Amino acid sequence: MIIGNVEKSYNYIPTLNREHIARNHASHIEYLLEDDRAFQRMFVTFKSCIQGFKMGCKPFLGVDGCHLQSKYLGTLLAATILDGNNGLFSVAFAVVEGEFEMSWTWFLQHLKEALETELDNITIISDQEKGLQGAIGMLFSHAEHIICMRHL
Repeated sequence: MIIGNVEKSYNYIPTLNREHIARNHASHIEYLLEDDRAFQRMFVTFKSCIQGFKMGCKPFLGVDGCHLQSKYLGTLLAATILDGNNGLFSVAFAVVEGEFEMSWTWFLQHLKEALETELDNITIISDQEKGLQGAIGMLFSHAEHIICMRHL
């Protein structure tokens, strides 16, 4: 009773978004609801992640998805980068309905907007997800896109 239930927690996404942006102006949070106000997708990157990317990270971005195994399923998309000490630095994440070109395009478009910079001189590493390859080619046409050796 104290925690509430998962179904009702999705109703708080607009309030969560408003409150977070009011307290952390440079953060970038986007969400998409279906016509019946049901949750569809959400993208999040925090101000500190954006600043860290711009000020101290190497131009080597990793993007990948992880399938969520719960009642509501979906996929967690993530963008990470190497910091100055070769450690992983989280840049952004999203929860989407599945790992396909439309959701990857949506994720990468918001990432590009949040970073407010062209990523032409960056290397992007990913798996062989076909939808991801198309989205990277469309949004980051000058970036070098390489495939993880494990997935080859």
